[in-house]
Amino acid sequence: MGKKDFIQIVLKPKNLSQKIDRYKNRTKTEYRQLLNKMANSTVQTMKAFAPSRTGRLRASIRIKVKRTNLGKIDLRANVIIGPTVPYSTYVDLGTASSSGRFVPFLGRKLVTEQPGFGRHPGIRARHFIDRTKEVIDSKFNVEGENFVRSMKVRMDRL
Repeated sequence: MGKKDFIQIVLKPKNLSQKIDRYKNRTKTEYRQLLNKMANSTVQTMKAFAPSRTGRLRASIRIKVKRTNLGKIDLRANVIIGPTVPYSTYVDLGTASSSGRFVPFLGRKLVTEQPGFGRHPGIRARHFIDRTKEVIDSKFNVEGENFVRSMKVRMDRL
């Protein structure tokens, strides 16, 4: 599995960055606080939904903030959240059953038609990332709209 297989959630509240552009100079701190609050809440929700046998999957759930070429934090609401362990895709999306068995000495799976040779039953999909996304989508769009509304009120007072 390479980096392309990384499962993630990208927080991009609808139209929030466009609405904030006119208030950007005065609201950078509040905007970062809102993103941090949203990201931390998403991590907690994802960890609650993630299955845990050893705890490695839950412990690997991280926040990655995109930065510009100059190293500054990107204010376009690009925050990536997801597990970093290589097997997270299999746990989240599941696997199909397959015949044969893995032979460590050979470093590959042997497949044969012999009865009783072995059959992997597959892994049941857990969909913990989809469930997290469902929970946070409506919550954060409401919080984003409230943030924009409060900024408008502040700007009208000036």
